[in-house]
Amino acid sequence: MRSKHGFDIWHSYMNTWHDLNIDHVQFNVVSTDELKAAQREPEKHQDLIVRVSGFSARFVDIPTYGQNTIIARHEQDFSAQDLEFLKVDL
Repeated sequence: MRSKHGFDIWHSYMNTWHDLNIDHVQFNVVSTDELKAAQREPEKHQDLIVRVSGFSARFVDIPTYGQNTIIARHEQDFSAQDLEFLKVDL
């Protein structure tokens, strides 16, 4: 979502999921920086709620491995080749 075409790519995903009748999609609208800050100082982020496989959980209550998995999903980015593949003008 941070890139010039991020919203358009996300919107295309949503349309595809709809066309394929996929009824379970989850999003976390939080920055990677905030998630990492919660790992460093969990006492300051007790109210940070994330979606995990169909349920919500307090991020600081999730084991470190699970937290790292959530952070890794947030750090996905598109390269020029991905944008080319998606037929997005550079």
